[in-house]
Amino acid sequence: MFNPQEWTKLLMTFQGKSKIVYINEHTGLCKLRATFTKEQQMALDLKRVNTGGPLLQNRGE
Repeated sequence: MFNPQEWTKLLMTFQGKSKIVYINEHTGLCKLRATFTKEQQMALDLKRVNTGGPLLQNRGE
């Protein structure tokens, strides 16, 4: 079962393009936002709004 509380949002730059990536806190699995279903994406967005968590950035340095 999908639990949005287990995922941390990270903004990364790949070949000059910014992509939103989510990292699972338990497994360390990294997934692009596009690989989640629409329902899962909405749950992740609601989690971000409710917690007010910061968006981490990695510029590939």
